Amino acid sequence: MRNSTALAVLGRHKAILETPGYDSYYIWQQQALSYIERFLGAESGEYLRMNSFRFPGIGEPKHEEKLLVIRHALLSIIEQAIQTVQNVGIKRVYHNFLCRFSDKEIIGGAIAIVTAVFGAGFALAKFLTVCPNI
Repeated sequence: MRNSTALAVLGRHKAILETPGYDSYYIWQQQALSYIERFLGAESGEYLRMNSFRFPGIGEPKHEEKLLVIRHALLSIIEQAIQTVQNVGIKRVYHNFLCRFSDKEIIGGAIAIVTAVFGAGFALAKFLTVCPNI
């Protein structure tokens, strides 16, 4: 995934939360947590801060005030995540050892290995034709 895609996804999540009347904060938080974990990693400050929020129950006193505070905090966390992606980029996840190399490096390495194998085979064939008693 590219930085531009990550920025677009985080921007959409921020726009959803900025919409007045949006009331599915818990669902939004779970989706945003999933994306932030994928983009920045589970050990990032943004992920840890967002994961630490607990939403107040409907029967709790000052429920609406607490939701406004949480909404503001979640918006600031998403803004910080956007800034982090812009400044640092997204976290790369390597699935195998070949993912760490670019295509040019892999092609160059493959050419070098094939050349070495054919060279060794050619040298061995020359040696065996010069010394047939082996």
